Amino acid sequence: MHAPTLTTPNLTLRELDPESTTDVAFLLELVNDPGFREHIAELGITTPEGAIDYMNRACVHFYREHGFGMYGVERRDTGTLIGIMGLLARPILPAPDLGFAFLAEHTGRGFATEAAEAALADCLTRLGIEQVLAVTSESNAASIALLTKLGFHRGGPVRLDPKGPESLLFSRTQRAE
Repeated sequence: MHAPTLTTPNLTLRELDPESTTDVAFLLELVNDPGFREHIAELGITTPEGAIDYMNRACVHFYREHGFGMYGVERRDTGTLIGIMGLLARPILPAPDLGFAFLAEHTGRGFATEAAEAALADCLTRLGIEQVLAVTSESNAASIALLTKLGFHRGGPVRLDPKGPESLLFSRTQRAE
């Protein structure tokens, strides 16, 4: 199953293509952005081949397996990839979780909110997913603010990896109207 392309007034959310040199270069830049490394993970991806492997695991596989995954977020006015947004299925969590990351120069402009609203609406209308979780570090004030703005409620602590750091778990229940 391929991911649908979603459009908003300012953005296009589309499946990332591991065969696209533009998409690969973008993902390599994103996972090495200081904000990504501080608040999400230090993935150790330093080559295009590593970015392709990550894209296949974190994006393509999820669409094929679950019907959802991480979208590349493009500005409609320039066609520039600025971030990723979408749902992940983690075995440790009882529901899909919303994941996102944006290059630093594109934060603070409302793009994450716009992309998240589109991704959440798609998962409800197309897939019927009403319960969505999100995980972030306690130090990531911007992500906490975004999740709160989107109607997520803060829950307790969670560890995605038994040896990893403790994170905050958020949840949101949405209903079709």
